[in-house]
Amino acid sequence: MDCGQERRIPGGKILTGKRTLYYGTLAIYRGKSDEEMAARLVAFARDIAMQRADGYIRIRAGAVVHSGRAMTLPSLPNQHLPGLVALLVRGGAPYLGDDVTYIEPVMRRVYSTGLPIRLDAEDLRHFPDLEREPVSRRRRRPSPGMPTATPRRLLTPEEIGGSAATDAPIGWIIFPSFE
Repeated sequence: MDCGQERRIPGGKILTGKRTLYYGTLAIYRGKSDEEMAARLVAFARDIAMQRADGYIRIRAGAVVHSGRAMTLPSLPNQHLPGLVALLVRGGAPYLGDDVTYIEPVMRRVYSTGLPIRLDAEDLRHFPDLEREPVSRRRRRPSPGMPTATPRRLLTPEEIGGSAATDAPIGWIIFPSFE
């Protein structure tokens, strides 16, 4: 991890450097926000851990429980999918997963990841009661070989006003689209 260095420029102003988080030689985060770096580290660890889950089918989908059955929301990678899941959780649907879900094919059940919801900073506007300061966002071209950073906040289902579930039988598969 490169923690970035503070630099003093003429006039006494201090500039904080950008932090870079590496996995081997792969840069998985570059920016100034400690909270965003932690969210990126959790997301990366989640992806690595879930790749090794034998016996389960791993799909890119959010999932909640509705009427005792799992509602899965398969989607291409989209920063607003966890926001949709968070809104369903706030509405009373117990949480199973925000952007990656385990399906056990023999018993036909969806299992919880047990990880917090990674809510995009832009979706925090749907949760005004969460006392979190939004991260300012500057648009610019991503560096070659560097994943584009999306500011995220880690939230438990209880912080959103809902609850978590452990597993549920497959019920609905809904393909959301975002505009």
